[in-house]
Amino acid sequence: LDVGGGTADFTVHKVSRAKPLLLDEIVPPVGGPWGGAFVEKQFRTFLERLIGSKFAQLEQYHSVELEEIIDEFRALKEDFDPDTNAVSTISLGALFTRIPDLLQLVVNYNASYVNYAKFDLSRKRTGRLIEEQYILTFSHEQMLEFFEPTLASICSCVRQTLTLEQCSETSALVIVGGYGSSKVLRNRIECEFSGA
Repeated sequence: LDVGGGTADFTVHKVSRAKPLLLDEIVPPVGGPWGGAFVEKQFRTFLERLIGSKFAQLEQYHSVELEEIIDEFRALKEDFDPDTNAVSTISLGALFTRIPDLLQLVVNYNASYVNYAKFDLSRKRTGRLIEEQYILTFSHEQMLEFFEPTLASICSCVRQTLTLEQCSETSALVIVGGYGSSKVLRNRIECEFSGA
């Protein structure tokens, strides 16, 4: 299973010879656009729902700041541990000072969805300067929801492939690629296929 930034590709090989290693392809690669970038797309969709009609303005006039927030989420995604119940936080930087009613947007979002996001404005004093920092806090459940569409698609693809007759003797599943190192993905694969 090769899961990178853009795609997830699954193929099945048989070891024909151990030394030197020789593999025969049993099932050609199958997969889809379920890489790590899709998790970030889910976050972007969340921001669109959260901010509403003002999101288009942010994309048009403040794309650099918006990408910095996406980059911060990317780092958060890579470090996310599904085995803890800890909340995850992301700094919204100066971008959201341009949206004075952000707090109300979060309240409205939480009224429509289940209290997944919490907004805080923290102030930090550095000498004479007071720095305002906007923080968005996600529940453990919200973080898992960002991953869920890719996890479901990848597991479905693997499951369908492993039901093929030529895959009946499959004894190991190797995960590689950038997104393949995600603990969320590895846990899900292990949970769904450890007895398969």
